[in-house]
Parts: sequence; structure tokens; C-alpha cells
Amino acid sequence: MEATRKSKQRDAILQELQGRRDHPTAEELYFALKDRWPALSLGTIYRNLTQFCQTGQAQRLPGRSAEHFDATVQPHAHVLCLQCGRMSDLSLPPPLFDELQQQAEAEFPGELLEIKLQFNGICAQCAAIPQKAETPAAMRQGSE
Repeated sequence: MEATRKSKQRDAILQELQGRRDHPTAEELYFALKDRWPALSLGTIYRNLTQFCQTGQAQRLPGRSAEHFDATVQPHAHVLCLQCGRMSDLSLPPPLFDELQQQAEAEFPGELLEIKLQFNGICAQCAAIPQKAETPAAMRQGSE
């Protein structure tokens, strides 16, 4: 792998990611940084996030409609809201991860490279929003 040039933009992207606990998407990082770095492009964000993931400074997490990024690379669980797309950490005890890994290693005949544990659900904010009841006409339109 070629050496990475040090840059103020790269440092700002990593610092922003490390300072957040909401597991932002590349676009969310871009919008958080663009006022301070007007010349920053979304492509630069993606390239740097890819590099951070390759060098172990961040991890890529599958989301509902976009990938999320997390600067906490130690094994831990996440929960994804299937309505709004928010992703959060879950505080599960480390022995649970050790037990899961040992069981998976015992059952898997190959080499395990990483553990990513993600739960999917509906967050409290989305659950508090009353859902519209579908009318028979709306249900018929959706099936046509």
C-alpha cells in the first residue's frame, strides 16, 4: 500500500469522525465539514474514509440506504433504525463477544476475520410517531 500523504483535510475528516457517536454517512461528514473546508469534495470524504477503513482507523457499517462509518474499531454491537436510518452503539458485555466468537470458530471450518453484530429495529423517536392507517383505496393503489 502506498504511503498516505498527511493533509489538513484528512486530519479534519478523521477528527470529525472520531468526535461523533452517531455513526455518520459520508454525506453527513461532508455537510458537517463543508463550511470550514469549502474546497472539500464528497469524493475526498469517500477516499479518506476508505483509507481509514483499510488502515484500521475506522470501520464501515451497512446502513438502510447508505454506509455508516465508526471510528471505534474494537468489537461492539450496533442497532439500526429501519425507519430513519439512525445507527447507535449497544453496550453489550465483552464476554458475550468472546463467547460468540468462540462458538463461531468452533462451527466455522475456515478463518474468521471479524465480527460485526448489528440489530435492526425502530428507534424510540420513530416509534413515538403515529403511523398513518392505510385506507382501502391506498392499499389497492400500492398493489397495482
